[in-house]
Amino acid sequence: MRSVLTAFVLFLFTLTTVHAADTGWTEMPHNDHARVRVTSDQWKDGKLRLLLAVELQPGWKTYWQSPGEGGVAPELTWQEASAGTQWFWPAPQRFDVAGLSTQGYGGSVVFPLEVTAAQALPALSGTLTLSTCSNVCILTDYPVSLDTSEPVSYTHLRAHETGRNLVCRLLLEKKKKKYKRKKKKNKKNKTTVINDMLRCTATCA
Repeated sequence: MRSVLTAFVLFLFTLTTVHAADTGWTEMPHNDHARVRVTSDQWKDGKLRLLLAVELQPGWKTYWQSPGEGGVAPELTWQEASAGTQWFWPAPQRFDVAGLSTQGYGGSVVFPLEVTAAQALPALSGTLTLSTCSNVCILTDYPVSLDTSEPVSYTHLRAHETGRNLVCRLLLEKKKKKYKRKKKKNKKNKTTVINDMLRCTATCA
């Protein structure tokens, strides 16, 4: 069922030729084992959806929101004071090295993000702080600059995801819609809902 759903969604994504605002792949001179890329949709109701793609060389890893002993979760900070970011975390792997247990990602990973602001911002500038580890750990700051005024299609944005992430994102959005319908009858707080969505992500990893 998942493979059929993924194929269908990928087919829909091929129908658009509009390109989203895109930083392109960014590498830092002192850290050539990792590169990052941020792609954005357009603002809607004070929200902007992004994809953060991270590619790592073999033997390197980065971290989950709860990284474990010695790990540091990635962080994205904006120069625009009104902008805040919500992360949607793919299910992590567990790494056990030298008696330390951490949770994160090796190879490549795509993080769906949602930026909120009081009003649509024509541009966003900020810094992604990413910890990557092999035999040593390196904390790297990547500059992020996006022109969000371009007319873009979210279908193109979603096409950057892997099949696993596509299915998970659809399940997350379905769960969010279900929650909104029951909002008046259910007083579940926001933290609980986010935890539920993270569990949903883990089930389809």
